[in-house]
Amino acid sequence: FAHFRSKSEIGSELENPPSYYFTLPYLTHLFQERLHTTPKAYIQERRLSEAARLLRTTSLSVQEIGERIGYPNPFSFSRSFKERYDVSPKLYRNRNSGINSPDPVDVEDENSSPDAKAADAVPGASSE
Repeated sequence: FAHFRSKSEIGSELENPPSYYFTLPYLTHLFQERLHTTPKAYIQERRLSEAARLLRTTSLSVQEIGERIGYPNPFSFSRSFKERYDVSPKLYRNRNSGINSPDPVDVEDENSSPDAKAADAVPGASSE
């Protein structure tokens, strides 16, 4: 049977937490010890990596991308992005967009077969 705790039981736990609860400084220490970065830096890196991916693969505006990754202020987003990638989001997109120069690994010809691809990899081989 499920045991439902009363408000007084929950309040008592909050006032006198069991000794197995971890403190924020201790969790931060464990995070840093294992990942060699702070939680804040880790989150920012993940957000900016996602922004870079969106800049390369979508036509969303810089402001929309900033908002999607948690930067409601486009100037703050642009500043953080430039600090990380040494270029503005707009310049990053212009240099890395797959629209003008698709990556051959990501783009497949709909009519090509696995045999044709194998033949392309071996000089003089044919797929027939």
